[in-house]
Amino acid sequence: MWASGWLLNDVVQNSVYRLRRDVQAKLDAIYARLYGLTRDELRYILDPADVMGADYPSETFRVLKNGDIRDFGEYRTQRLVLEAWDSTTGN
Repeated sequence: MWASGWLLNDVVQNSVYRLRRDVQAKLDAIYARLYGLTRDELRYILDPADVMGADYPSETFRVLKNGDIRDFGEYRTQRLVLEAWDSTTGN
């Protein structure tokens, strides 16, 4: 009984985490839109090197990007925000 309760708790926590992550990405995209940003400007904010080239000397979210790459093998936050942007603009 204890194991099944623990498993259910783990499933609920993971579901809440995924929902929170997805909502945050959608909010980021909506706020960027409300500020009047273009997709490329949003890309620049998330990762200037993605727009300007790998040797660009500036970074905006180094800790977030490095943590995402370490934990997920990609800059997941950028991907999720840009996916949310694309879904809100109807591209």
